[in-house]
Amino acid sequence: MIGKSGESRPDAAMSPPVSNACVLVVDDHEDTRFMLRTLLESRGASVVEAADGLTAIARAASVQPDLILIDGRLPLMDGFEATSQIREGLSTRHVPIVFLSGDGRPTARARAFAVGCTDYLVKPIDFDAWDILMEQYLAPAGREIVYAEPGMTGDLIMSSTAHDPDTAPDLAVDPEPELQSPVSRILIIDHDTVTAELIQLMLQNSTIDCEITSVLSPDEGLRLAAAKRFDLYVLDYRLAAMTGVEVCRTLRLTDAETPIMFFTGEPNPEERQEAMAAGADDYLVKPDDIRKLTETVNRLLNKSQLAPIEV
Repeated sequence: MIGKSGESRPDAAMSPPVSNACVLVVDDHEDTRFMLRTLLESRGASVVEAADGLTAIARAASVQPDLILIDGRLPLMDGFEATSQIREGLSTRHVPIVFLSGDGRPTARARAFAVGCTDYLVKPIDFDAWDILMEQYLAPAGREIVYAEPGMTGDLIMSSTAHDPDTAPDLAVDPEPELQSPVSRILIIDHDTVTAELIQLMLQNSTIDCEITSVLSPDEGLRLAAAKRFDLYVLDYRLAAMTGVEVCRTLRLTDAETPIMFFTGEPNPEERQEAMAAGADDYLVKPDDIRKLTETVNRLLNKSQLAPIEV
């Protein structure tokens, strides 16, 4: 599961296929919509968003997307009723609908399939399962993808008409030995696992080998920081028990070198000024431009690698 401690970065060479599909993303959490938009746009898809069930129905009818991703718990109308009504529309009855829900109970899955969903993923998202589903629903031209049974992600069968391994010439050459690059260690302290998933996602296609540790508790984060060297700290402003600024000040008492970045939903200049005064190196507001997030993380990791190591 991506976002957990010690998870290795996927192979950077495995870039997703490009699609020009339109996807409707329905979730009441802005961070989740931002993460899904980033995932989908990396595949070339265009994204339309809705934050409640009623808006989802209206936008499904007006946009007629190629795929709908919907949460079960939504304001105004939940995802189950919204899915049922989308299925009743003449123009939307055949659109694939994938539930992305924090409820992994069999009863919730059964209810979702009963109202017409096509597949069901449990949050936090397992990106291996995500990639399989997107291969199916956003498949580029020239690739035929078929499920053995509807809704059974594990039974996916893929065949490509663009490449036949039995007839294609063998162009493989012996690779030159690669120099072992250092692993960059990032500690994320955030009450929401979406931040860890976002940073893991954006590093998938980078050249940085990265080990991400994500914790919800400030106390646990400070304990880990005292026991292990990290190359970057990523903090939210709002945390349980203490604020991100207090965590930043505590880290700076014993570590003046390791970069600290705030990635938070607090846009006020006062919060930014307070964080920078406490010793932060940068302050980004969610949802921020993904390129800016990537550039900032890369810059701070490079800064950390150039810093002297205390012994």
